[in-house]
Parts: sequence; structure tokens; C-alpha cells
Amino acid sequence: MIAASLRTAALPALTRCAFAASRFSSSAARRAFTSSSYQLARRYSKDHEWADLEDGQSLATVGITKHAANQLGDVVFVELKSKGTSVEEGAELGTIESVKAVSELYAPLSGIIEAVNEQVVEDPSMINTSPESEGWIIKLNVTSPAEFKNLLSEEAYKAYVAEQE
Repeated sequence: MIAASLRTAALPALTRCAFAASRFSSSAARRAFTSSSYQLARRYSKDHEWADLEDGQSLATVGITKHAANQLGDVVFVELKSKGTSVEEGAELGTIESVKAVSELYAPLSGIIEAVNEQVVEDPSMINTSPESEGWIIKLNVTSPAEFKNLLSEEAYKAYVAEQE
């Protein structure tokens, strides 16, 4: 008898809670997915660097592609130009040393170096484990945003890599 009365009293309350929770979670989800006003775009150079740039922004994150990281093998040392250095598109940003070779890193865009990923300098193996996210190398304040359109789309980069092999 007590169980029956608890069920009778608790069921409407639980139903109201579930209904309120579903309304909250769906409106929160809508806000979470519609609040961003910028679309992140990634483009690639023929030198196997990538650059992420948000629409309407001038700060680009730059790194090497997964393909380049695989070709290099285990990265053991990274030397980069310092923050505040101005670079032109195609200019050397630094060097990446692996067990196989020493390779130059080139600027896919013209700009001023705003940040160097110190974690990559301290632990170069991040380039191997996460070359296209946590293993980013520098952030550039882009001075010629039109250059971004000259870089390759993901599909064009994949086709370029395929024809090089």
C-alpha cells in the first residue's frame, strides 16, 4: 500500500523533472552549436605545412601535416624563429630534426610570429603523436589574408601527395 501511494505521488513529479530536463538540454545544445560566429578553415601548402584560419580573423595556427610527420620519422629537435619575427610566405620558419633528416619549416603565409608552441620545443615527439592538433608549431598574425586562398584544400592536398608518391 505504501509503495502504491509512493508510485502515485512520485510518478507525476518524475515526469515533470524528465520533461524539464529534456527542454533544458535541447535548448542548451542549440545554444552550444549556434553561438560560434566563425568557421575554422584549414588549408595546406605543397611544402606539407597546414594553416588554420578563422573566417574574419588574422591569426593562423601553423604546423606540419601528418604525411610530413610520417615521412620524417621520430622528431627529436625543433628550432624556430622567435615571437615577433616577421616572415614572408615561403620563408623559413625554422628546422625540424628527426632521426632520418633535418628539414626546413616554411611559412605558408606572410605574417608576424605571435606565438611559438613551447611544448613542441620541449617535447618534439608531439609532432609525431599529434601533428595536426596539439603538435601545432607557431601562430602567425597574417599580414596578407589573400594568400590563404592560394593554399590547397584538403582534397587538393591529398591529390598532390598521391601524385608525388
